[in-house]
Amino acid sequence: MFVLTSFSTLVTIVLGWDQFYESFLSKEIRIPIWFSLLIALVVAILFIFKKGKVAPAKELETVEGKDFGVQQVEMDGKKFVNCTFDGAELIFRGVNGFGLEKNHFKVPPRISFQDCAGNTLSMIKALYQDENFKPYIVRTLEPGT
Repeated sequence: MFVLTSFSTLVTIVLGWDQFYESFLSKEIRIPIWFSLLIALVVAILFIFKKGKVAPAKELETVEGKDFGVQQVEMDGKKFVNCTFDGAELIFRGVNGFGLEKNHFKVPPRISFQDCAGNTLSMIKALYQDENFKPYIVRTLEPGT
């Protein structure tokens, strides 16, 4: 229905271009300068307030008391409590946060950074190779900063 309506509107404008121009496009609209400034001010205020809002953090899904063997474990969006990891590969995508509380690691896990997290890590590695950026990267990765 939308396509048919859009097509008929377009045909009407093309066939009746002279009348369309005469009726709508050639008209002069006068707006007082104070009204124009008021509209610009309102738009600027809305832009500032809209930009300052931060989306609320999603609540993490709790995974409790589970054993993970040699397998891939997606970390994003989950909070692991009292879990055992025995050779698992922990995958960080950087889309959502994660949590780790009172877990046990029998074999040190393999850590993979993919998607957004992988891109960020690649950029940090590239910047670290440049002697000019190296101190900034070190300072960024220091605990407590």
